[in-house]
Amino acid sequence: MTGYTETDSKGKAATKANKRLALKRANAVRDQLRKLGVKAPISTVGAGGVNGLGKGQKFNRRVVIVVRY
Repeated sequence: MTGYTETDSKGKAATKANKRLALKRANAVRDQLRKLGVKAPISTVGAGGVNGLGKGQKFNRRVVIVVRY
């Protein structure tokens, strides 16, 4: 599970903050899945800022879930 944030910011401080926010976002989704009863192992990663998908900022604030079986 990978969390992303929207960014136009540059620099080490912005990169670090975006990774932290992205990880927090992924962890929130993981916690919600746990509350719903998902017992499978879930790993989370904060990818940090991205320059966008070209569909507006709300689509860049996201969590991508990859299911492997």
